[in-house]
Amino acid sequence: MFTLSSKHKIAACTAFSVFCFYVLIQFAVAARVLPVTILWVGVYDDWTPQLALASLLGAAILLGMSYVIHQRAYRSDPSRTIRVLAWVVATYMLLNTAGNLASKTVIERYVSGSLTAIASVASFIVASNSPSSGEYLDIPDQ
Repeated sequence: MFTLSSKHKIAACTAFSVFCFYVLIQFAVAARVLPVTILWVGVYDDWTPQLALASLLGAAILLGMSYVIHQRAYRSDPSRTIRVLAWVVATYMLLNTAGNLASKTVIERYVSGSLTAIASVASFIVASNSPSSGEYLDIPDQ
């Protein structure tokens, strides 16, 4: 059985936590619990059913990204698809960080910008992990 080194476990948990936090934010915006102005680069002022659907789609994408990072991190031999998708997630988070930093709203610029930057770095750490690099620890089955 293989397990991750500590830095990769921390990175995977960090990225997963940020993604799940934003899933909750997307659901809260879709349900009108939080204002839509904290998302979508501050372009929209009013809630609409279309923005609610976009938030639900965003939540689904974030759940998919969480799955990819989890699979990449905790499988000793992840598929090529998962390895490639982990790089896609990490790159997307880098672009998302740039978008957040360009936002008109203070919350999205500073809070979301910081959190997505953290998730981006964590995703790159997970994506770059390789069993052949010695980052996995060999733990015998008991």
